[in-house]
Amino acid sequence: MNFSFDSNFDLAEEFDLSMYFVLEEGRDNYSNFIEIVKSNRNRFKHGVVFAYPLDNETIKECLDLDLYIGVTAYALRKPDNAELVASIPMEKLVIGTNSP
Repeated sequence: MNFSFDSNFDLAEEFDLSMYFVLEEGRDNYSNFIEIVKSNRNRFKHGVVFAYPLDNETIKECLDLDLYIGVTAYALRKPDNAELVASIPMEKLVIGTNSP
C-alpha cells in the first residue's frame, strides 16, 4: 500500500475522520486508487472524491463505495460534464469552490 495513504487511513480510523481525495488529470493514480480505497473502506466513515477528469466509470465506482462526489467549476469546463454531474444523486453531490 502507498505509505501516504496508509498514514491517512490510520488517522481517519483513530479519530473517526472523513477522507478527502483528489484525482488529477494526467496522473496515473486512478487504477490503484479504487483498489486502495476498497481495501480500506471500513477505516473511514465518509469520503469525498474530486476527480479530474470526471467520467461515468469514476462516478459509478465511487458511488458503489458509498463516497461523495465533489464537483467544482473546473470539472464543468467541458460541456459533456454537465450531464455527468446531473447523474450524481443530489445526496452524494458536494460542490467545491475556491471562494472565500
